[in-house]
Amino acid sequence: GESAQREATKARLMQALEGLDRGFTATKPQRAAVESIIDELAAMSPVKEPAPALLAQDSTWQLIYSDAPDIVGSGTGNGGGLSPSNGKVGQEFDAAAGTITNLVEIKPPGLLSGVLPDDAVQLRVKIKARVVSPTRIGMTVMGTQAQPRKFAGIDISRLPPLGLEIPSPIQPPFGEFEILYYDGSLRVIRTGQGYLGVNIRTDKPFATTTTTTDAPAAADIS
Repeated sequence: GESAQREATKARLMQALEGLDRGFTATKPQRAAVESIIDELAAMSPVKEPAPALLAQDSTWQLIYSDAPDIVGSGTGNGGGLSPSNGKVGQEFDAAAGTITNLVEIKPPGLLSGVLPDDAVQLRVKIKARVVSPTRIGMTVMGTQAQPRKFAGIDISRLPPLGLEIPSPIQPPFGEFEILYYDGSLRVIRTGQGYLGVNIRTDKPFATTTTTTDAPAAADIS
C-alpha cells in the first residue's frame, strides 16, 4: 500500500544520506540522487497541510542533510585544516510563542580538535513564524544569541550568553520555506533560495544556558 511505499522511500533516502555528513562531503551525483528520492517522497507526504500542523506543537528537530552553501559549504568537508566545524544543527519550535529557534554549534578547526575536543559555541537565531499557505511558513528575525559551551576545555556554559535583540519596528524578514514532506518524525523543506533541508524529530532539547534568571536583559533573545 501507500504507507509501505512511503516507508520504503524514506528508507532509501536514509540510505542515500549515509556517509554524507549532513551534506558536507556530498558530491554533485550524490546530491542529485538525494534530490530525486526527495521528489518521490514529496508526492507521498501524508499531511496535506503541514505548515499549520508543524507550528501547532512544540518540537525539536536535528538537521541530517542540507545542500545550502551557508550550512555545508561547497562539499569539501566539515572543519578541515583551520576552518571551524559545525557540530549539532537543528531547530526548536515553540507553539505557544509562535517561534522557531535555529541552532548551530560551532566547534574548533580540525587541526585543533584533538587539543580542544569539547570546545563549542552555540549560535541561536530566534524567528517569529507564520503560516503563509498550507505548505509554506514565513519568518521574521527576532534576535540572535551566541552561547559558549566550553572554552579551552573549561565548562563556561553558566556564563550569560551574548545576545542581540532587534527592535520590532526594524525586524527584517528572514524569508520563508516550503514543506515538501512531513509526517511528524521526518521533515523535508525547500528554502526560499531553493535549497533542501532534511530534518528528523528528536524532541531532545539542545543544551541551553542555565543562567536565564540572572543574565542581563540584553542577552535574552525571547
